[in-house]
Amino acid sequence: MDISGSKLNANVKLPAKASVQKHTYTHQAVSQNNNISISSLALKLRDAQQAIGKTQLSQLAQSWRQLNNPSRPHIHPEVVGSSKREFEKLPQQQLEIIALDPSDTFSDSEKLAAYQMWHMHDQNVHTKFRRDAVKMDSDIDAKAQFKQSLDTHYEGFSPLGKLMVSNQYKEQALSQFASNITHLERDTTVSPAQSNKYYALMVEDLFGEHEPDVRSKVDGMSLSNLNTHPYEFLTQGDRNLLSEMYQYGEENNVDLKYIRQFASDLGNYRKHDDGKRLSNFNQGHFDEHGHQLTVQFIQKDQATITDLLAGDALSASPIDKGFISFITEPGTSALSHQGSFQFLQHMVEVTAKTDTSIPASEFSKFQSPTHVDERYIMTKSDSVVIKPEPDVVCKNGHCEVTDKGRENGVTLEQSSQDFEFGTALDATSIDALLQQRINAETQQNAWYKWLANQ
Repeated sequence: MDISGSKLNANVKLPAKASVQKHTYTHQAVSQNNNISISSLALKLRDAQQAIGKTQLSQLAQSWRQLNNPSRPHIHPEVVGSSKREFEKLPQQQLEIIALDPSDTFSDSEKLAAYQMWHMHDQNVHTKFRRDAVKMDSDIDAKAQFKQSLDTHYEGFSPLGKLMVSNQYKEQALSQFASNITHLERDTTVSPAQSNKYYALMVEDLFGEHEPDVRSKVDGMSLSNLNTHPYEFLTQGDRNLLSEMYQYGEENNVDLKYIRQFASDLGNYRKHDDGKRLSNFNQGHFDEHGHQLTVQFIQKDQATITDLLAGDALSASPIDKGFISFITEPGTSALSHQGSFQFLQHMVEVTAKTDTSIPASEFSKFQSPTHVDERYIMTKSDSVVIKPEPDVVCKNGHCEVTDKGRENGVTLEQSSQDFEFGTALDATSIDALLQQRINAETQQNAWYKWLANQ
């Protein structure tokens, strides 16, 4: 994320004021009251655009260096993820405005989310360039094709867009492409499944420059694992299967985001020890009023799942049956799944070498849900589970018997002669509190006696 090496040109004109597309953005959460105000977003974009117009490009780069300073407080990934869902439909021009906003119009988490979304869009463009390049007969022609596409792409960047990347943007992309298209031929230890350009395409698309080792799934939800992308938990068998999917996607003009989302769901399953470390939402979640909550798939997805599980292709497909069971259970996946169940059924049928229920042409452009109701349905029970009233309630060290407690004959023993807290802990009463540890009559340490009775 460091753009300290970005090319700065004070004479470059800033882009025209961005137009705001009218979309509805919704958090993917249980509550449906988090709808984003389009007018509010439009106003914030306008204010940020005005602030950018009054700021030198070099100052915009400096604000990014400050945001990425290691000494700054860490921004929690969940907060960034929430903002990314809000910005999912924004074009790159508006993401640039948010990411480089020099004012306080957008928060640091929103700026970081916009930056990541911008680069995700940019990487999708790189993926298309790679897909076209690997069709060439030789590595030399493939590299030349990729370089030509990348040069044209970079020249089309806006002045703000060029601030989003480093001075080595093109060189790094070319180096990564060249490395991934040739290193497999030099490595004699890789498996046959890895020794093809589609495996290299899978590595580049999911992992970037280098393919990481398979991360252990049995280490639990350690801090290290929590901060690790699900892709890294994909087994070698998963990666070999995905390379075949990339080949199928390349040959059938499938939007690779369908495969990436499938890989994300599969990686999340592996990350949680093949789903063992995730509880079933439908087995004990309640709202604040005591209604039990139940999550279900939308009707379209449930129909696809029913058809998939009843079909003959599933038994013949190499896709992990445990994963299929996990991802098609609403309590374990309805809230977290990223991919398309229609694409899942399609790939099960393709890998089983049977006729497909849906043609590949239906997946030429990824369709993303625009509202939470297009992902799952949340219902609540008519009955209410009432939390039982306790016999005793305590607050700030002061305990009282409730009406129910009195009915049950519960009483509290007073031990003020042994130990009594001061009621005020201001600066002048600390010494008095410490003095209370000694019983004035017996000169015994009342604190130890009090603790011993607990």
